[in-house]
Amino acid sequence: MGCPDWPKCFDQWVPPTQESQLPENYQEIFSSKRGKKIIKFTELLENIGLANKAQQIKEDKTLLIEESFNARKTWIEYINRLLGALTGVFAVFFAISSLQFRKSNKLKVFTSFMGLILIGFNGWLGSIVVATNLLPGVVSIHFIFAFLAAGVIMVATHNRFKMIIKPQGVYFKYLFIVALILSLVQIVLGTL
Repeated sequence: MGCPDWPKCFDQWVPPTQESQLPENYQEIFSSKRGKKIIKFTELLENIGLANKAQQIKEDKTLLIEESFNARKTWIEYINRLLGALTGVFAVFFAISSLQFRKSNKLKVFTSFMGLILIGFNGWLGSIVVATNLLPGVVSIHFIFAFLAAGVIMVATHNRFKMIIKPQGVYFKYLFIVALILSLVQIVLGTL
């Protein structure tokens, strides 16, 4: 929770390095902003039929607790966001460049744009992770969508689902499936 708001960090494009660079009541300011974002998120959950989960989130007052400033955490989070933004920029260029194959290779175009959509969705989901103060289920979904986006981009890059199975030998398919299942289990269990 190095940056309490999103996409900026402490309402700045370049985050502070010292607590003295923040207003005295920064925790109250960002707690209020977080509360507004949580309300929007819970409205979305209610609209898609998850009213019970929305109510749990609304009642959880620990989500509004702001941590004290920590320059190390702030810069780790800021670098994470910069890398995420760079990933998004590359995904846009990749999707646009895939249009040259729109007649000859529709799978490449489709998976390129699907990867871009998944990366954008995951960026938004990252903002929800921040707003909900690392709420476990939201963190799990964020990780899963990151893996899904990466997988779709790999399929677009290599242009075939066979890339996962054939070139590496007979046992690679089974090793891949086991590793994927174990990774997903670890993600879900690690954030519950």
